[in-house]
Amino acid sequence: MVGLATPAEAATSATATYAKASDWGSGFEGKWTVKNTGTTTLASWTVEWDFPANTKVTSAWDATVTNSANRWTAKNLGWNGTLAPGASVSFGFNGSGSGSPSGCK
Repeated sequence: MVGLATPAEAATSATATYAKASDWGSGFEGKWTVKNTGTTTLASWTVEWDFPANTKVTSAWDATVTNSANRWTAKNLGWNGTLAPGASVSFGFNGSGSGSPSGCK
């Protein structure tokens, strides 16, 4: 799945790619990779996605992850928000349930 991370400026663009790193039946480990595909440096990034009602993030690393109902939001930490053109950063999480993300932006 490819979606857009929120750019710091209108002239910037980014992609967010999701991969399920492992699955143990009742839960899983997910990983998002955010890449700056623009020509200017991103000062910060945000990834948003939806999970089905039975799926949720139980812990996360390398991002602050919050939710409102089934809508999840991940924001950079203080040390990994700046992305030069062509650079990428990843964050991960453990989740419960078995749903896949949708509605990424």
